[in-house]
Amino acid sequence: MKKVRYTYKQYQRDVKLLIRRIKYAKFKPKTIIGIATGGLPLGTKLKNKLKVPLLVISAISYSGQQKGNLAFNASFTRPIQSPVLIVDDICDTGQTMSSIYNYITSLGIEAKTATLFYKDKSIFKPNWFLNKVENHCWVYFEPWE
Repeated sequence: MKKVRYTYKQYQRDVKLLIRRIKYAKFKPKTIIGIATGGLPLGTKLKNKLKVPLLVISAISYSGQQKGNLAFNASFTRPIQSPVLIVDDICDTGQTMSSIYNYITSLGIEAKTATLFYKDKSIFKPNWFLNKVENHCWVYFEPWE
């Protein structure tokens, strides 16, 4: 499997670009939901820049580099305010983002999605993504891995 290195400098640049795209779309989230663990650095940065609360959904589907069953825990510490921006580091298969997006919207909450990376094989395409990688790539997120 080919590895792609993602640096802190690239992350800083991408966060600024993502904020510009969100503002250009005139989307004003009242809540950010970060998918743990990969979505937390992006969620925290966006929370600080956009000045909205961050809530966390814990999700896991990997054991090492092997895919398994998806499980997530959504016990929020405060009410979700619509609209919501759901963020993660990568939309790989799309299963995690799809499941969480469907859960949030099933509650009657408007939601949009953003990731740093996206793969073509994904069953879910985020509203915003900054980088597209080949399906056989493994992205190594230097700032938090």
